[in-house]
This record gives sequence, structure tokens and C-alpha cells, in this order.
Amino acid sequence: MRWFLLVALLASGPAHAKKSAPPPPPAWKCGDAVASDYSDANSALNAGKLDEAQAGFTTVLTAEPSCGLALVGSGRALLGLGRAADAVTPLATASSLFADKLDAHLWLARARLAAGDDPGALAAAKLAIGLKAGSVDAQKVAQQVLLHQKAYADAHQMLATARAAANVTAWSCLEGLVYADEGDTAHAEEMLVACQGVPDASMYEALRSEEHTSELQSHSDLVC
Repeated sequence: MRWFLLVALLASGPAHAKKSAPPPPPAWKCGDAVASDYSDANSALNAGKLDEAQAGFTTVLTAEPSCGLALVGSGRALLGLGRAADAVTPLATASSLFADKLDAHLWLARARLAAGDDPGALAAAKLAIGLKAGSVDAQKVAQQVLLHQKAYADAHQMLATARAAANVTAWSCLEGLVYADEGDTAHAEEMLVACQGVPDASMYEALRSEEHTSELQSHSDLVC
């Protein structure tokens, strides 16, 4: 009997040994145990302290590897640090785990675009647009890819669909960029007028600059 109890005790291991707890299931918001670390990391991100933010998000993700907000925060910090290829990893995880979260797809699209993965960027942007047809930020990524590819018909079609869903000034700014890239200065000028008053003034300035460049190129071609 004593021998049996001894074998059972040895098989069970030291009395103080504990099994490691499994990681928590995927959740968009981080748990209470890491709430303070997440808050500090997010504050650092918003303050532009990207190295500090990345270190903080790494701490959070070590404890909760499937926290959506920390995955996106980590990707944003890495992207800001110029590490686009590294940023894709946490953002792709967030996009896969949280298909209903616009930010996960949008930031993945931005990271893939910066990393030179145009097809991947377009795919992620379309997922974001599928969640919010009026997402100007997602449409901007998609349009950049389509301009890289000189896929003008697709670019116009995407903007026509966007206009049907939400008629906002930004679509004129983006469509003007398509016309300018095509060399259609007349339509680009029309879109420039329609783009005036866009909430994001940088979109108007981008179109004005591109339209001017296109116009100069057109004059140059005529001289030649």
C-alpha cells in the first residue's frame, strides 16, 4: 500500500508544480490583467513614441496574443517605425481573427501597400470597404493600388460604387487623381472644382498638384 502511494505521488510531480494557464481566447479588447499596459502603450502610440509603444504592445501580446487592439496597435507602431513588412504580421492576425473590425483591415491594407504588396493591400482595402462603403481611408488605399497598376477602368468603377453608397466630396478628389494619371486634364480640372471644400484639405492639395503636373506634361507633349 505504501509502495502504491509512493508511485502515485511521484507520478503527480512536485506538490508545488502548476500547469501553465492557457492563453485567453481571441478578444478585440484586452483583458483587465493587461489593461494598464495596453493603456500606456496606446498613449505612447498617440504621442508618437513609437519604440515605447511597440515595447508596450509586445508586453501585452505576450500575455494575450490574440488581443485585437494590441495587435493593431503593434502593427501601427511598426508601420510608423518604417518596418512595414514586420507590421503585416500582427495586422494580418487581427484581420483574420476579427473579420468585423474595419481598423484591422484598413491598417493591414496600409501596411501591405507600404511593404510593396499591391494585391494584398487591395484585398485588405476591399474587406474594409465591404464593412463600410463610405470609408475614404480604405478607398484611398485601393485607388493608390489601382493607379500603380494603371487599372483606370477598375478605379472608376470602384468610385462609382462608392458614390452610390455615400456621395461625399472625397470621391471627386480621388477620381480627379485617376483622370490626371490618365492624362485627361479636362476631367481632372472638373474634379478639382468638385473637390473644393473636402474635409481633408490634403486631398485637394494632392489633386491640385497632380493636375498641374499632368497639365504641364500635356503641354510638353504638344511642344514635342
